[in-house]
Amino acid sequence: MAAGRRFLSGWLPAHERASFLHGHLSWHVALSALDAGDLDGALGIYEQHIRPPNSRYPPLNVFTDAASLLWRLSLAGKPGLEPYWREVAAYGDFFFPRAGPHFADVHYALVAAATGSVTLETRLAELEALEADGRLAPGAAAIGLCRGIRAFAEGDNDNAIRILEPLMPAVVRIGGSHAQRELWEDTLIVACLRGGHGDKAARMISDRLHRRPSARDEGWSREARRGAEKQP
Repeated sequence: MAAGRRFLSGWLPAHERASFLHGHLSWHVALSALDAGDLDGALGIYEQHIRPPNSRYPPLNVFTDAASLLWRLSLAGKPGLEPYWREVAAYGDFFFPRAGPHFADVHYALVAAATGSVTLETRLAELEALEADGRLAPGAAAIGLCRGIRAFAEGDNDNAIRILEPLMPAVVRIGGSHAQRELWEDTLIVACLRGGHGDKAARMISDRLHRRPSARDEGWSREARRGAEKQP
């Protein structure tokens, strides 16, 4: 991941800023900074290349990149994100005022949960209506992910685990890349760490570290082992 960050950081300055790839590849650079523990660096990339409403790449990508990066920064413990969340909430309400594009909708849930907005209930009702009509492509899994995110944001870690854990095999149904979808597993891991389920978190993290290295996951692994040792 560090090698990718170096390559993209050197290549992107010459790339057209209005391109979809410029913004989204900047998002990948920010993820690599986050993985290395450089939260300020990740936020700096967000401010320069992703932050709405001034980003020039397509609204779906701006919205989902912004919401997912802020959520990951929140999971990492970055304080002071409230003004950024309010900007993204306003952007999402403007471009995605009703349920429809499900990839936007699951990210809308992140924003609404992070800001404590009552609009999440409306969005869930709209998604349920689409699912009942057979017009929600990922089916009930998308609704479940939104409910799990809400429980997590409310501090109900046990309920978040109960909802999210069985949905992990179905996350692929919402689309996007593995890097984009990993956010929901990240949330489940942090819910396990916060909820006193270190053994469960450790198993998930171990599986991930067998696939690829990650300084962030190694830190979570140490935290999970400490938590597991305290479990009765």
